Amino acid sequence: MQSSMQSRWHEEARARGPRRRRRSRASVRLRIGVAIGLGVLLTGGACEAESPLQVTEEISVGAQPNALAVAPSAGLVFVANTGDGTVSVIDAATREVTSTIPVGVEPTDVVVGPDGTAAYVTNSKDDTVSVIDTATLQVTGTITVGSRPKHAAIDPSSNVLYVSNWVDATVSVIDLATLQVTDTIVVLEGASGLAVGAPGTLYVGSWDTGAVAVVDTATRQVVTTIAVGREPFALQLDAAEGFVYVTNSRDDTVSVIDASTNTVSATLDVGREPYGLAFDSRASAVYVSAWWDGSVWVIDSGSRQVSPANTVGIGEGVEDIAVDPTTGFIYVANSNLGSVSIVEVR
Repeated sequence: MQSSMQSRWHEEARARGPRRRRRSRASVRLRIGVAIGLGVLLTGGACEAESPLQVTEEISVGAQPNALAVAPSAGLVFVANTGDGTVSVIDAATREVTSTIPVGVEPTDVVVGPDGTAAYVTNSKDDTVSVIDTATLQVTGTITVGSRPKHAAIDPSSNVLYVSNWVDATVSVIDLATLQVTDTIVVLEGASGLAVGAPGTLYVGSWDTGAVAVVDTATRQVVTTIAVGREPFALQLDAAEGFVYVTNSRDDTVSVIDASTNTVSATLDVGREPYGLAFDSRASAVYVSAWWDGSVWVIDSGSRQVSPANTVGIGEGVEDIAVDPTTGFIYVANSNLGSVSIVEVR
């Protein structure tokens, strides 16, 4: 039986969602060095070996940037700043912040619609989603969803936006044509990351249970669950290879789910407290951001193996990660520094 202190801790954890810990600059730099050194050690490389990933720019944004999304057609990068309730807009060409958009309280995720005309921001403490017009950079609508919305994902085939609601253990289904919630899907406790799979399939992470729920989007029912690691957070689909990647933040691993069988085919060791995931089809790579290490790790999507020598130190409190599919540039949110790093492959 849990003690009253343990019960209270779990209640507080469920209310606030995933933990975030601030570290001193010296502490984080030490962990960055350890991550890079480990990569060299594992590959038997020399100490002077360099990762092909190079940080080329750091851009100041709002307080505690938590999530990013690239709008290639608009040439913009949207950054959700949890600490001040804003979205910073970066011009991808000039690498400057051109606008700061007030949204709701504690924005936690941002995604761009399939036609690039709108961005959608989940506001955790408002229980809302803000709709941003990518041309005018104005909020044009607000949608009420479940309690503590965390992640969002779009199914372009059905023009539907899915939003995971942490406290409710639900997923809100939003019709992007009407901006109305048309259904609510009951999933597992601590609903976290989302990934739209093959037509008719949605994957939903469960931070509390260490599992991923597989949802039939036609019946809006969970059809099976897949055990992964502890505290799964982000999900990322590699449609070409047919695998779903899951960051397990407490295990320091990434689970690889074979979407054809809905079973875990591999568990990969990465950096401390992995959170974000991004797929780069140009480089056949899946990038993993490790919060504690302040680093980015690389998984070869063909072999589904980690490439430790490619690990690169980024900043402090590395949160989300996104790739511009037109340029291959990688954008990384540094929560503790209030900045976004741009990483290039050389």
